[in-house]
Amino acid sequence: MKSALILRHLAFEDLGPFAPVLRDAGYQLQDIEAAVDPLPDPLEPDLVVVLGGPIGVNDGAAFPCMTEERDWLTMRLAADRPTLGICLGAQLMAAALGARVALLAQKEIGFAPLTLTAPGRAGPLVHLLMVWTPPHGIAVPR
Repeated sequence: MKSALILRHLAFEDLGPFAPVLRDAGYQLQDIEAAVDPLPDPLEPDLVVVLGGPIGVNDGAAFPCMTEERDWLTMRLAADRPTLGICLGAQLMAAALGARVALLAQKEIGFAPLTLTAPGRAGPLVHLLMVWTPPHGIAVPR
């Protein structure tokens, strides 16, 4: 069975509608709590999903786990291992790849419409075009 490591930053944050999709795809899900549980070998899980949280990737001085997670993701991404970042997880991935991550003028929380570019529709993101209505009623456009 394939393994999916789920890195959580809040007890109430979980995979939501992604969980049954991953289970149906044959993944055994393992949750670990950031800043509490030790991070495993970054190359070991078949898939890593890094979830969100109320802090930012640039808050490493107050939350040292941000720096540890970024460095851990740097090793994983350098090895081209399957990784998905959601919210804070995406910030961490961007920073791990050397991108500058900065604050916005307003908070981004929840779902928003998604439009894929031609390269996005030709790659693995095409699976986001499935018919799906998230809990707040905003459908992912086709």
